[in-house]
Amino acid sequence: MSSTYAVASAAAYTQNTKTDTKPVAPPPSATSVQLKEDGYTGAEIRSLKKSGKVECATCASRRYVDGSDDAGVSFKTPTHVSPSQSASAVMSHEREHVTNNAAKAAREDSVASSSVSVFHATCPECGKSYVAGGVTRTQTRKIKENDHFFNKEFETTIGKYIGKHIGKNINEEV
Repeated sequence: MSSTYAVASAAAYTQNTKTDTKPVAPPPSATSVQLKEDGYTGAEIRSLKKSGKVECATCASRRYVDGSDDAGVSFKTPTHVSPSQSASAVMSHEREHVTNNAAKAAREDSVASSSVSVFHATCPECGKSYVAGGVTRTQTRKIKENDHFFNKEFETTIGKYIGKHIGKNINEEV
């Protein structure tokens, strides 16, 4: 019985063995056209691009640029960012907007409320997921004198009340 198994497995091995002359690892600079000429299928090419073994032309040419009028942030000139670094780069950039808006509001005796939206996409050529961009929305409101929760009158009133009762409780004996 063991000899039959050996014959069957050898036959299966010879049927599944590829005789293609594809290189084991294509050069990273290979293009889709070159890979097709070498006999790679579309699925194999996409897999090689997604794994990073072959550079994706779309991802390599993707540039990020800031479209706001905020002068103190990154990406004022078109900048290339790899798909693996896009999330941290875009979130950091949007954080710069939040920080700048909060500082501007503080200088103008205002309070700022910001929300950030980050957009994701998938590369049509290689299938990698990346962060495509982001938007920061900020609302500001002037601070009025009577809007302060801890204004001087409140602090003195509540301070006397709490101090009176805390001192009483500390000095009491059980």
